[in-house]
Amino acid sequence: MSDNSIQYVFNYEFKDVQVKDLVEAKQLVACESFATKQGFENKIKSATVMDVEDIEPWLHEGDVLFISRFMRTSFTNDFIQTLYEKKVSCIVTQKKFQVFVTGEQFDLLEKYHLPLIFVSDTSSWSDMIVTIQNLIIQNQTYYLVENQEFQKSIINYLSGNNSENSLCDIVHTLTGITIAITNRNLQVVDCSKDNAWEDELGELTKKSLNELLPIGKNFNDAIMRGHHFQPKNVAVCGQYFIIPDWLSRYGASFYIVVKTDDVSNSLPAQIVSRIETVESIYSLKHSDASIKIGTAKLREFSYT
Repeated sequence: MSDNSIQYVFNYEFKDVQVKDLVEAKQLVACESFATKQGFENKIKSATVMDVEDIEPWLHEGDVLFISRFMRTSFTNDFIQTLYEKKVSCIVTQKKFQVFVTGEQFDLLEKYHLPLIFVSDTSSWSDMIVTIQNLIIQNQTYYLVENQEFQKSIINYLSGNNSENSLCDIVHTLTGITIAITNRNLQVVDCSKDNAWEDELGELTKKSLNELLPIGKNFNDAIMRGHHFQPKNVAVCGQYFIIPDWLSRYGASFYIVVKTDDVSNSLPAQIVSRIETVESIYSLKHSDASIKIGTAKLREFSYT
């Protein structure tokens, strides 16, 4: 008899690349960093070189912005405000430009938790960008490997268990996600055992759902849409995300419900990807069960 126990515990402490990861890279070992603790935790998603004065249209959330000569002419209080509004991750410039940064600007950077990193005057922006790309690729590769193990663990575990109710609990064991699955009428049919689902979702109906909104992206930047739900009659810490099944041809046949303690209105990429995996596996298991029922009925009909 094969051992069907959990052989792998998924690392649900996965984190995005942060500014502190960049300054700890060996290519920046001699840099000088001016940042708050919160600033060091800013997420890095990409890099942009300021090669024109009007750089604002090309800025993205999570950018590391490289600035050279424009530190003399464009690094103003208003420009810092713009970088903050654009959610730029941090600024990298050469040490020779430090004299152009005023005390007032350092205070403003501190207020906005926007790190300013001074590197060697001989530093190459292209080399720095490669460093950032390598950090991101390494991080995503690590996650993809972990996610494959996550998928294998669930499939291997469920292959020897006929109980549909084991899915959410095994997902919680592997990832720490508080998760449930409902039928098309939003009645809980499967759930992790770490939450009072019946109490907190007692007033959940289709009429109580707000509009369908983007709630996150996976690592391929594909948008996941869902509903936000906050029980009114129960004191609940955190919030619920209600994600409809997108694989069904005739509208949602089930919903995935995720509870988080985070106040953010979006889910991180790693959780979105895990939800996609759960959706695929549940759909496959559900369709397999439907096929078996249909086959049994066909046999019954054939013998009558």
